[in-house]
Amino acid sequence: MKHGSRLSSRLPGLSYRSRDVSGDLLAAFQKLLLDRGYSRISVRLVCSRARVARSTFYECFQSKSDILRQSIQPLFALFAACVYEKRCPDRLPLVLAHMRENGRLSRALLRGPTRELVIGFLADDISATGVAQAPFETTAVAAAQLAILETWLEAGAAAEAADFAKIFFHSSHALARTLKTQGKVA
Repeated sequence: MKHGSRLSSRLPGLSYRSRDVSGDLLAAFQKLLLDRGYSRISVRLVCSRARVARSTFYECFQSKSDILRQSIQPLFALFAACVYEKRCPDRLPLVLAHMRENGRLSRALLRGPTRELVIGFLADDISATGVAQAPFETTAVAAAQLAILETWLEAGAAAEAADFAKIFFHSSHALARTLKTQGKVA
């Protein structure tokens, strides 16, 4: 009897091979982030909520900060694109509306102990674009993007997502261009 068939016989209706373990871990992590905040989450707790062994966690993620990074990476890839794209990415208004609808989770990411991690993750994504070269430049753009995003999220209905997307794009693009120009002059 193969290992997978033994396991699936213990979990009726679920084949271990077809189960999205990393998805289960991400879902558990995001729920815990809302309920407890980042600093009160442990790998053990994420595994318990996802009903997987810690060794399985480490097959999918390197650490607690890695699962945080991977949970927000699709959003931040889009934010990084605002630095180098010639026009506002089409999906940006949808992502911003989603962040507003999920305000508790968005605020959990933008405040407290996760803020510095999140700025670092976004700065890494911006650095990978090649537009901003120095760590100061990428960190400054990332911090500015998150500050303007947090301000918009807190403002309620001050601007619709589509309108704010244009503001977010143009301010991100302009700051990156200005920093790059200043770096060449210095």
